[in-house]
Amino acid sequence: MKKKLVMGSLVLVLLLLTACGGEPQEEEGAAPEAKTEYQNKVKGAIDNSNKLLAVYNKSVDQLYTEELSNEEFGNMMRTNIEKSNEMVRSIDEMTPDPTFFEIHQAVITLMNNQHQMFLDAVEMANEDKIEKDNLRKEYLSIKTEQQKIINGLRTL
Repeated sequence: MKKKLVMGSLVLVLLLLTACGGEPQEEEGAAPEAKTEYQNKVKGAIDNSNKLLAVYNKSVDQLYTEELSNEEFGNMMRTNIEKSNEMVRSIDEMTPDPTFFEIHQAVITLMNNQHQMFLDAVEMANEDKIEKDNLRKEYLSIKTEQQKIINGLRTL
């Protein structure tokens, strides 16, 4: 009886293994057009982001060299906030192919972190307590995350 049970189990296992061991199926991804469209939209957003970051970086430099007052710095960042808000909204409204979920999540996080950096900078200027070293560290963190996304876009 045990022999029949063991043999039956072996046959069942072999059947399961052969049924599951067929040719591997390739996962379907996004159509090439969807990939190109998404890459172009994100590259455009990163280009816009870089314009805002250039203003931010130059403004922080000017704080160090005392070419800008805290009030002037705050005004520059207010302008950045308006543009950044629009950029965050446009990224949030995108509905990319589900295969881009992870990278899109990273893009949303990056844009929101950048926006928060501008908000924090204005708050520091308003309180007249600007921490230049923190502003610089935040900038470097944003740029690092941005580069990871750019590299991720290349491998889509």
